[in-house]
Amino acid sequence: MLKNILATVGVLVIAKKGYEVYRHYKAMEAENEWLRKRQGPA
Repeated sequence: MLKNILATVGVLVIAKKGYEVYRHYKAMEAENEWLRKRQGPA
């Protein structure tokens, strides 16, 4: 039973970290797109 609880906690921690990485990536992607639009055609 303790193994199941620890496994569940581990999955939640990994899922949370994965979501943080995803949000960071999307923020960088949006910033990159904003900079490209601001720069204009090359």
